[in-house]
Amino acid sequence: MRHKRKFRIRYILIPLLVIFVGMVSIFLHFGGMNAGPMSDPKEFARYASAVEELTVPTDAKIVALGEAAHGCREFQTLKKDIFAILVEKYGFQDFVLEGDYGGSMVVEDYIHGGSGSAQEAVSAIGFAIYRTKEMTDLVDWMRTYNETAPVGEDLHFHGMDMQRDRYVRERLMQDCHAYGIEASLPEAGGTYDPEELDHIARELTNKGASPQQLYNITVLQQYQDLQDAGVNGSDLRDSYMADNVEWILHNTKTNKIFVSGHNSHIGKWGSVASMGNLLAEKEEDGYYAIGTDFSRIRDNVPNGKGKRTKQVFYSHDPLANAAKEAGFDICLVDLKAVPEESTLGRQVNDYMYMGSLGERYTFMMRLLPPSYRIFQPPAVLYDSMIFVSDAHPTEIFPGT
Repeated sequence: MRHKRKFRIRYILIPLLVIFVGMVSIFLHFGGMNAGPMSDPKEFARYASAVEELTVPTDAKIVALGEAAHGCREFQTLKKDIFAILVEKYGFQDFVLEGDYGGSMVVEDYIHGGSGSAQEAVSAIGFAIYRTKEMTDLVDWMRTYNETAPVGEDLHFHGMDMQRDRYVRERLMQDCHAYGIEASLPEAGGTYDPEELDHIARELTNKGASPQQLYNITVLQQYQDLQDAGVNGSDLRDSYMADNVEWILHNTKTNKIFVSGHNSHIGKWGSVASMGNLLAEKEEDGYYAIGTDFSRIRDNVPNGKGKRTKQVFYSHDPLANAAKEAGFDICLVDLKAVPEESTLGRQVNDYMYMGSLGERYTFMMRLLPPSYRIFQPPAVLYDSMIFVSDAHPTEIFPGT
C-alpha cells in the first residue's frame, strides 16, 4: 500500500515540476528577472542627445508626448520640460492633458489668477496620477508665466477626456443660469437625456453662447455614449479624445497644441484605432509623436483593490538598455534621424518589446512580463523617443 502511495505522489509531483520549470523558463526568456537584450551602446550614443535639444518640424500642429507609465516621476516631469521648450522655441500656448475635460477648466481658471492652490486645481483633473508635485509644479509655472505674459500670449490648460461629468455639468448649469435657460440635468454620474441636451444647445445658440459653452454639451454627450458602451468603450474613448484634441486645436490662437497622454494613446498605431493614429491620419505631417520608455522602473500603480503600491518592472527594450549602458540617466533620440541602413536603424524599424504600464497591477504581471509590454517597431509608433534608465515612483497627494 505504501509503495502504491509513493507511486501516485510521484505521478503528481513530476508533472508539477515540469510545469514549474516550463513557467520559469518562459519567465526568464521574456526578461522577468532581468532587463533583457541591448542595442550597441556606442552606436546608440551617436544618436542620443539631451532632452533640452529637442527640435520639432516647423509645420507641426500637434506635438504629443507619451508616457510608458503613469506613476513615474520622470515622465510626469517631462510634461513641463517639453512644454516649456515648445513655448519658448516654437510659440506654443496650449497644453492638452489626458485628463478630465471639465476639471481642466478649474486648472485653466487657476493659471489665469483664480483662487485656491495648485494642489486643489489639479485635484479637479479627476485622476490620482495628477495629484503630484510634478503636476503642481507645471501648473504653478504656467500661472507664473501668465502673470507677465503679453496680452494674447498667455498659456492655456485643456483636458481631452470625457470619463467624468461633474465639472463640465457644473459649467453647463452655470451657463444656463446666466442666460436664463431652464435646464433639467441629472446629478453628476446620472444619465443624460439626448433630447434635453439638444434643447439646451438650441437655447444657448439662440442666446449667442460661445463655441466653448456649446462644446460642453458635446462632451456630456460623449460621456453618456461612453457610459452606454461600458467595457467596450476603449476605442470610442480614443475616438472622442481625438475629436476633442481637434476641436481644441482649431479653437486656439496659434493653431498648434501640446498633448500629453499615455504612449498607447499618442502612438501612431497602424492596426489600432488609437487617438494618435486618428490624429496622424487627419493632420499627417502636422502630428509629431514623442514616445517614452524605461530600462527599469519602480512604478506607483494601484492593485486590484484600489490601494497604490510601488512595483519594479523591466521594459525589455534594447534601446532603453543601451541608453543605460551608455551612461544616460535620460536622453532623447530622433528616430527619423537614424539611417535605416544602419544596425540601429534596422532595429528601430523592427518589432521589439517596450514598457507599457497602465493604472492597474496584478500578480499575473509577474508571471507574464509581456502583459505589461507592447511589441511594436518604435519608428512606426513615434517620431522621437525619450529613454529613462531608472525611473522612480511619484508620490500621490491625498484627495478624492
